[in-house]
Amino acid sequence: MALLLFCLTLLPLLVSPKILTVEPDSDQFFSSSTISLKCEAQWTVKRGSGSKVESCGFTKDFGNFDITTSTCLLNTLLPSDSGVYWCESAEGTRSPERLLSVTGKNLILDLPGPSVEEGSSITLSCRTKPGTESGSGPVLLKDGLVVQNSSEWTFTVEKKDEGEYSCRDGSEESEMRRLQVTEPSGAPTGFTPFLLGGLVLLVLVLVLVLVLVLHRRRTRADPEKDVTYADITVRGVEENLSEFSVVLSSSTDRWEFLSQNTLES
Repeated sequence: MALLLFCLTLLPLLVSPKILTVEPDSDQFFSSSTISLKCEAQWTVKRGSGSKVESCGFTKDFGNFDITTSTCLLNTLLPSDSGVYWCESAEGTRSPERLLSVTGKNLILDLPGPSVEEGSSITLSCRTKPGTESGSGPVLLKDGLVVQNSSEWTFTVEKKDEGEYSCRDGSEESEMRRLQVTEPSGAPTGFTPFLLGGLVLLVLVLVLVLVLVLHRRRTRADPEKDVTYADITVRGVEENLSEFSVVLSSSTDRWEFLSQNTLES
């Protein structure tokens, strides 16, 4: 029963893992911009850069933390704010990490991720920092060569599309982003390790419940112990010997001798 309760406690954690919510929803930001990082109630926002780990609101120059909403507000971002961010509970449980980067440049190239599956459809887009003047118009580059004369490009990925991408507008150019193309996994959309772990744990819980139900039914089906009665008559040669009825009870494992009749002398 203790194991069953333990599994039921872990199931929500596996199926619905805690996540770090970033607003605006992006992994790249311009310097001087403002973002908010939100965790589950009573969780803390933390970040790591190298071997250093910092807590929002408790480390100098690392945001303002609202404990009532578990939200970390970062004003006037700097490139030094780039790093790995996550949520952490008081017990040390951590959410999946998110790599956030802050650039001092005026252009950002948005990619769907560091790696994409071959055959999938993706969109590359170029963002210009608000308040900056645009040049002749952004273009997209792969390995330094123009591949799209616009700020956005949607295409179906092939293996040959691997490489270093960036966007350029006049003399301004974004930081390079590498796109890695992987072979199709064949897994259903949205099939994540957390979902797999949740399904495995759910099957385990169902098996445990089935075992408990069968055990309880078997226990109730066992017949009660039978009580065996035996009459034993003892006759003696002497005239004053009495007759006794001996009652044997197998359920209580004791003998009871009851006087049935006394012979008259």
